[in-house]
Amino acid sequence: MRVTGQSAPPDVIGYLLDEAKAALAEAGWSEVEISETRPPRRALTGPLRVLRQRVSGHRIALVVSGERPAGSADGETFPAAGAGGRGVGPGGAPA
Repeated sequence: MRVTGQSAPPDVIGYLLDEAKAALAEAGWSEVEISETRPPRRALTGPLRVLRQRVSGHRIALVVSGERPAGSADGETFPAAGAGGRGVGPGGAPA
């Protein structure tokens, strides 16, 4: 539970879920609500990563998601952004 007068919680967006919970607990935030999101009809695998963080009273609400498994059914792969800061879209076209 948050102690009165305590500072705002640390920003844990992008953290792995276990790391986020540890950072929040260390900062005194023990009431953590976790919701998982995923695309329709597609399973995602761990590890879970924090996508969104909201403070509601004495509680932190985190939205987490897994990753698309390698070789997923849709067969699309998107390489990471290069030096130009843009990735590659479907069919190899610039994103």
